Amino acid sequence: MKMKTKRNYPVYWCIQITPEAMKPILDQIAPETITHLVMQQAFHVTMLFNRQPPTEDTIQQYNALVGQPIELVVDGYVIDAKGCAATVVKPFTHSELCTNECPHISLGNATGTKPVYNGALCLRSTMANARDITHIKLAKPVHIMGTFRGA
Repeated sequence: MKMKTKRNYPVYWCIQITPEAMKPILDQIAPETITHLVMQQAFHVTMLFNRQPPTEDTIQQYNALVGQPIELVVDGYVIDAKGCAATVVKPFTHSELCTNECPHISLGNATGTKPVYNGALCLRSTMANARDITHIKLAKPVHIMGTFRGA
């Protein structure tokens, strides 16, 4: 039997966003366009997902930001058969620490599709030959507040 070792770091660091803060964005998505998705109940922008143990310097750098409020600007969303994500405008405070090429907030996914899919969806939506992806720009970008967290 393999012994579990206790980690001194979170699985990931993120900017956590309350459902209330997401309401102005979610209200702009036509309900009929997301009926095929299971919608998220909790929202965040992943800053660093720890696939491998981070260095002590990384742990200290990210942990030093925990609890800080961060303003984000959402300018639209992308959607396809498997997922939907709000697109976050760069730069934002500490965006240089975001390891996702396309910062985003997962909104929902088809049954059997994990939220990590939405990162690839956002990246593919920027490519000229993106097919079967709808990129909707909001009439006016939405400013929301989040809090830097480890999870």
